Amino acid sequence: MKINSKIKQLERKFKVKNIGLLTAGLFLEDFGLTIQISDGILDKESLIEPCIVFELSKKPKLRFLNENKFLKSYLTKIGKKKIKEMDNREYIDYIFSSVKNGETREYKKWRENNQKKVRYIHSLISKFNKKRKNPILQLTQFEDGVARIDFGADDSLFNKRQKMSFVKKKKLFDEMLNEFNSFSNNLKVLE
Repeated sequence: MKINSKIKQLERKFKVKNIGLLTAGLFLEDFGLTIQISDGILDKESLIEPCIVFELSKKPKLRFLNENKFLKSYLTKIGKKKIKEMDNREYIDYIFSSVKNGETREYKKWRENNQKKVRYIHSLISKFNKKRKNPILQLTQFEDGVARIDFGADDSLFNKRQKMSFVKKKKLFDEMLNEFNSFSNNLKVLE
């Protein structure tokens, strides 16, 4: 499939127009990752930065050894019928209790492969940032192999952005999208 038609597919799927986000997303997708792209929200009240969230495709269904059996006994213990009925505290307790059973071989292998790709992408972002006065793009990794390329989550910066005039927010937002365009152009050199 041609690159332009793949870009058009991503554009329709995520309702994103920015070519930099789409091209970076396509690079990650071609690298064997499942992606989600957001061009952010810009309005009078908020500025949520554009980002790409990704993880290795084909995540194993089970993470822990004897997970289904353990889940049933845990749900019975707390008086619930489904995992969706758990509150945050119960779910976190369930995960910590499940860890004691150990992870499946498939899950460990999936996570190891995911880590290799995350390290590689992190190195690409680092190389990209070295060429800039202020390193702006960052990779944030979450539990379970999910990662995100964005512009940081510093709360004080977020509060400052909330108080900015719309004109300043628009300028910052456009700069963020431009950074993704530059990052995408940097990735094209690698292809």
